[in-house]
Amino acid sequence: MINNNVILVADSCAGGCAVLRNLIHSVRGGRFVYLCDGEMNPFGLKTQTEIQNIVIDWLYYAHKINASVLVVACNTASVAIHPIRKKLELRFGIPIVSMLDAAQAAFSRNISLIEKKRISLYGTLYTISSHYLDYSLMKYHPQKIAHIVGTCSERMVARGRIF
Repeated sequence: MINNNVILVADSCAGGCAVLRNLIHSVRGGRFVYLCDGEMNPFGLKTQTEIQNIVIDWLYYAHKINASVLVVACNTASVAIHPIRKKLELRFGIPIVSMLDAAQAAFSRNISLIEKKRISLYGTLYTISSHYLDYSLMKYHPQKIAHIVGTCSERMVARGRIF
């Protein structure tokens, strides 16, 4: 259990606040640090290597504050680190929880809302193009998956221009 340890929740903009709120309500005794990396936003216009390097910076910070876990509350960053996640966990000695984990859990809890239904996925072009979420959804047999790319709106939200 994570009790009484620091949990670092990191995102490219304020969207991760919803993740933070849910964690605060679910993890009793947790102490949270929220890192909103708006300076590096938008992630959706960066390369996989650039995004991975940003997450590595988050892991250095997590190590510095003695965090017990890094919660990557950014879909784009979660997708970018997916191929190297286990290596990063071993290198830094810090478990990583990503939005891909959260998506898997949400999909499995909501099968009746997915099966034989039309589903829309909203994300950056990087996230949508990866098809990771599509692959996760396919086992629940949606009728159709529509993609909505929001890379430009991500930048606007991060700059506080859209609420």
